[in-house]
Amino acid sequence: MSKIIKHHIKRSLPLFLIFSLIISSTVFGLVFNFDFSGFYKSTDNSTFRPEAQAAGSATTTVEVLNAPPAYVVNGEPKEVPASTSTSPVNVGDAIGFAATASDPENNQYRLLICSAGGTAQPDAANPQCPVGATQFCRSNATNSGSEATCTYNVVDPIPTAETDEWYAFVCDTHASQAYCSETASQGAAPGNYASSSPFYINHAPFFTGLITSDNYKDPGGTFTVRATTTDLDALGGADGAYLYVCSSNSFSTTTGCGAETWCTGAATSSTYIECSFASSTAPLNWVTPDGTFNYWGFVMDSHYFEATSTPLTSSYTVNNVAPTVSSVSLNDDALITLSLKDAAEVEVTASGTIADLNGCWDITSATATIYWSGIGTTSIGCAADDDNCYPIGTTACTYNGGCSGMDDTSWYVCTTTLAFHAIPSTSDNSNPYGWTVWMAGLAGFDESAFGYNTNDAGSAPDVDQSEGLDVQEPEIQYGQIRGGQNTGWDNATTTVENFGNVPMDTNLVLDDMVKTDLLDYIEAINQEFGTTTFAYGAGTYSIASTSDQDVFVDIIKPTTGNLDIMDEIYWGIGIPGGTTSGNYEGRNYFSVVVDPTQW
Repeated sequence: MSKIIKHHIKRSLPLFLIFSLIISSTVFGLVFNFDFSGFYKSTDNSTFRPEAQAAGSATTTVEVLNAPPAYVVNGEPKEVPASTSTSPVNVGDAIGFAATASDPENNQYRLLICSAGGTAQPDAANPQCPVGATQFCRSNATNSGSEATCTYNVVDPIPTAETDEWYAFVCDTHASQAYCSETASQGAAPGNYASSSPFYINHAPFFTGLITSDNYKDPGGTFTVRATTTDLDALGGADGAYLYVCSSNSFSTTTGCGAETWCTGAATSSTYIECSFASSTAPLNWVTPDGTFNYWGFVMDSHYFEATSTPLTSSYTVNNVAPTVSSVSLNDDALITLSLKDAAEVEVTASGTIADLNGCWDITSATATIYWSGIGTTSIGCAADDDNCYPIGTTACTYNGGCSGMDDTSWYVCTTTLAFHAIPSTSDNSNPYGWTVWMAGLAGFDESAFGYNTNDAGSAPDVDQSEGLDVQEPEIQYGQIRGGQNTGWDNATTTVENFGNVPMDTNLVLDDMVKTDLLDYIEAINQEFGTTTFAYGAGTYSIASTSDQDVFVDIIKPTTGNLDIMDEIYWGIGIPGGTTSGNYEGRNYFSVVVDPTQW
């Protein structure tokens, strides 16, 4: 019996020793089926079945698990574009990542970029970085075989560093068994290849000060601006730093100042950046209002990264400058001919150009002085004197022409009148002042300063000599005299006043005196005259009607209109015997003769 049993067991070994092995890429399963029915004891008689079976079978089963995607392009994953020590990514800017993967089951996949390696956490819709790692970016679901991309806005690592490592995973979207690549990739050659981990980070420079180091300039002067900046990045060499000084708070790292660029400066290693601008470039010509004006400073590094605290603002100050005066003219350079006393005084002008580099609107007023050069001054400070100095106030000075835009000049005309006795400067009649001229001084004022200039003496006009007199008595009254008699000491008097601006004597012309009925006359030679009283027959002068006679009255030139400058001429007459009785009339003519001895 035992032999029979052994024989059956021997024959049954192929049935329960069947071993099935199926190997997948990552898992295998074993299932053994043994048929021991031949050894089961019969339920009827509690004995083993004595017969052996002729054949047996075993069922094989296996569960194949989902496999992850795999990279299919050399050099990936990679940075797009690649960062380097000389071409880093600015903090806050985006860096891109790309990879192309293929999935065995043609599932879509996602590219996952993390701050650390390890085991990624798969999920069909939301795969996660390894525990403790920070997700930099994750792509959208991408078809197998297509490139997946994502971007990361760079955040400064803690502690601050100029590089940051990255680790890439590809994770499929399998509905029930989502899976990620088991090992993180850092690119083709981490640390040695431009598009591989790490990415390089550029930090903003520090902008800590902005001053006008060379300030307080006249219009057209040059101002210097100094910025204080520090850049701590060192990889790839020190970053360059660039300063832009702008007219407004508007700036772009690619296009510069939004409005006017007043100056730019650059530095590679210094903590200071300087640049200069002239007030002529702000606002673009030499005419600049005085005052304090703001500007804005912007600093960026050589990677177009604006500095912290950008912009800073500061100011520059344009000084007030005195107006300047030019092209001064007196009476338009024309000879000045005065009116005689008691006539309306002649009007005279002083004119010229007043310029102010702070702008014509800065000119507030003008004054002038018309003066005789013989007083020995070229200033506006001469004391008013109708003989030689005529100050003209602001109310008599008018601005001709409009002030608009950035004009810097104004034309002013100041007007006054000259008295009849103003000193003449022509050289005739032995005038000792013939070497002199009359001048005009013009002054322009702004709120705190003034400028002054005079006309050119070479083109200065003269005040002409004006000759005039007035005989105050309308008649020379000899009274009643008998024929053959004379006036004796009883002199008639005429008063001669100087109405001009020259010293004078008087030239006389006498007519014969004619009887009113025209039947008789008294010859002019019978009249005697002199500068002092006399008894007839002892008079200084007498003339015939056909002649004239200078009388040396020696009347000096007036120096003021308030004092009458005059002298008297005394008259006498003798009536020839036989002269018929009646009234006789004649006319005596007075004219000026310049007296060169009385200057």
